[in-house]
Amino acid sequence: MKCFDPYLKADALQDSDLANLAYFGVAQVILVSHAPRTFAREGDLIAYWEDLLEREVARFERHNITARVALGVHPGAFPRRTAPGLLRRLSVLMEDERVVALGEITVTEDAREQWSLLEKQATLTLESNFPILIRVTGDLKINTTYKIANKLIRSGISPSRACFCLEDLSLAETMLADGFSVLLSVGPLDLDARETGTHVATLRDALGEDGVGERLMLTSGARDGASDVLAMARAVQSLERAGFTAAQIARWSYENAMRCFLGA
Repeated sequence: MKCFDPYLKADALQDSDLANLAYFGVAQVILVSHAPRTFAREGDLIAYWEDLLEREVARFERHNITARVALGVHPGAFPRRTAPGLLRRLSVLMEDERVVALGEITVTEDAREQWSLLEKQATLTLESNFPILIRVTGDLKINTTYKIANKLIRSGISPSRACFCLEDLSLAETMLADGFSVLLSVGPLDLDARETGTHVATLRDALGEDGVGERLMLTSGARDGASDVLAMARAVQSLERAGFTAAQIARWSYENAMRCFLGA
């Protein structure tokens, strides 16, 4: 079964990983910009975005994986020096057909500057209706996730456009119930891919078939120290063992991501 992995960090994957991803059914991916290193200048971060669009998309395509990109300013990547034109350049790059989402955006500390950065970026998507990829980490993950969700709604973002990459099953249930989209991270440092069937069954029992129908997606959540090229394949096998139909599995492993990010 072919898969669409909507949350990958390209710098975490070697060429041998890409060959294995393709072999085990991953046909489509979203490469998310994040904070792979500290950027001193505005131009350094922009160069990183351009590298994702040019070099990384082509690298994935050489392995028969169609790659598209989510661009955004992670607070950990914000240049140390002033960056007056950064969001303007982000807005221009978002017009590239290879860019299909805003992200990864997040808040790493409860600072006014970070909340302002998040809201300014969300505003850039109001006309395009781009999906927004959010991943929250740290001790205050749950509270911060709720606060981000509320900020996005107040900024005029439809909940279904806000895609939270989550490894907490209870939090995933709450966000789905509130109308948000969830990327259930089944990578090795998150939820065990081999238990995906059990996890999805838990969500379905709590929310009903419609509650997990079109806003639940699976991702390996591949990033440094946590890449498993078999994660999506293991998740599919786990869903099969749990008794889900081929149509249901295709929805969570491929079709929902196609609809969310490509409108297909």
